[in-house]
Amino acid sequence: MPNRSMATKVLAASAAAGLVLAVVGSFLSWFRSGSVNRSSYQLVGLIDRFDLTENTFVLLALRVWIVVPLLAAAAIALLVLGATRTGAVVTVVLAIFVGTAAGFAAVQGGDEGGPIGVTPLGPVTTTIGTLVAVIGALGAVITAAVGRRQVQRNRGVS
Repeated sequence: MPNRSMATKVLAASAAAGLVLAVVGSFLSWFRSGSVNRSSYQLVGLIDRFDLTENTFVLLALRVWIVVPLLAAAAIALLVLGATRTGAVVTVVLAIFVGTAAGFAAVQGGDEGGPIGVTPLGPVTTTIGTLVAVIGALGAVITAAVGRRQVQRNRGVS
């Protein structure tokens, strides 16, 4: 029988690696204006500076976006410290938020001919990272739960 504890650790490490990739992707190029490429954080700053939206939900999302690296670091710390379920919940919620924005930007990319556009490097990298994070987090929770059930069954037999 495979070592469930090791499987949980490997999957938690995969979730953490996915979060790292997502954060790295958030610093890569997301938007192009003329010959200047901008990261997602620079784009958020421009939207805020020029007051380009009045939607309350979008404004809240923009405020949360700037703390994505901090939230990812917190989720990684929880996973590393063995708080698998809590770390997985934070990972999945963060990955859904970030992955949705990145996925939306990725499918809007293209049109290299125009003066303004979305560049795919950052959004695609971020989307891949969030997918890896979700798969790893869910897998870690499942293997941890199976391992706990196995231990409980073994205790009942003894």
